[in-house]
Amino acid sequence: MKSADLDSLKPLEMPPLMLPEPGVDVMRVRLEETYDVEGVGRDTVQLKGWIAVRHDNTRPAEGEHELTWNSAITDTEFVAMKLDGVSKIFGRVEVTLDTTTPSIGQVGKLCLPFAVGSSLDAAYMPHRTLFKIDEVAANRPQGSPYELVQSKPPATTTTLVTGDRAKPVEAIIDGVIRAISAKDPKAMMRYYSPSGNNLFFGQTKAGVVRGGDAYVRELGKVFANIKSIEVKRNEIQVRTSGNLAVAAVTGVNNVVNSAGQSGSSPWRWTVELERGSGGGWQITHDHLSFFEDPNSPIERQQVSALAARGACCLAAISANVAMLDLKLQMRTAEALQWYSEVETIPPVGRTASVSATPVPLVSNGRQVGTLTHGTVNFREVVRHVPLIDVTRPELRVASIRVPTAGGSR
Repeated sequence: MKSADLDSLKPLEMPPLMLPEPGVDVMRVRLEETYDVEGVGRDTVQLKGWIAVRHDNTRPAEGEHELTWNSAITDTEFVAMKLDGVSKIFGRVEVTLDTTTPSIGQVGKLCLPFAVGSSLDAAYMPHRTLFKIDEVAANRPQGSPYELVQSKPPATTTTLVTGDRAKPVEAIIDGVIRAISAKDPKAMMRYYSPSGNNLFFGQTKAGVVRGGDAYVRELGKVFANIKSIEVKRNEIQVRTSGNLAVAAVTGVNNVVNSAGQSGSSPWRWTVELERGSGGGWQITHDHLSFFEDPNSPIERQQVSALAARGACCLAAISANVAMLDLKLQMRTAEALQWYSEVETIPPVGRTASVSATPVPLVSNGRQVGTLTHGTVNFREVVRHVPLIDVTRPELRVASIRVPTAGGSR
């Protein structure tokens, strides 16, 4: 793309309600971002250029058993970006992808916790269009031209424990639940291993977080939009093997957000723990997912449960912002959350994407400004690079990357 004539590339047709094959799509885009720079001023800058996104691992959503437009989730990763604009205040502005942090997301039947979903719902309201979704097409099973090689699950050597043997692990789980209900990240921290090498998958902006302390800090940011949260635990099953334990837990969050809206978010939680030399258990990994409760009133469910809005698309993008005339190089201190509701993957035309919350802009380790808001106004796919040879079913070369220690991948 560095040598391509972007304006001369012809747009590719994107059929609606079709799940993507693994590949990279390059989109020609127009968007605007509002920057507030200390000592300089505030301005909304019109940007244009291109963004490259990898789509991979389309699969049924939680609780689904077949692939349809309405039931699938597709993982995404932004792999390259080049945007340019001119501001009357800042002069020339160049935006590129911060490649030191993966910019990952998902599109499809997303189940988001109520606190997150209500915030996105409010941010997207001015841009919302009710798609006239063809329900027959949206619920049509979509097979794949290739089959994934399925490996046998590893044989388990864990033992199901109950009663007094399960109580020490249950105490850790219940401690975390009490801390969340109290919106107290410091209290949560005591139950997590301080090791910086552990991976955590949860409903955070980063998606994948390395290290228990960092993970709890990310979870704590969600509390900013919550007035009150009541966490109720239902079933718990504990298995142990020596100094290792796994707990499978279900429950529901009853939430009132900062705007006074209330909602419920049913969840499933898998927790891995390790027992230290002192005999105490600490969490070394957890994976939290939310799902729709078919018995819950529609107004109390997540964004994805609302009808006729297309598939939900949520991506966390880390970027570099260069104001060339000011000789100012900045980057987003945390990933910027972009949200949209789409009927094609990737979205095309005037399907809007909006940023959910402001993020700090830092330079040389110090905050010097804020990216306060962004809106994607137009995009079209101009190149597609497949990432699988459909004539070779045994090959699967697309993958979503996760950060390793030190930020390398």
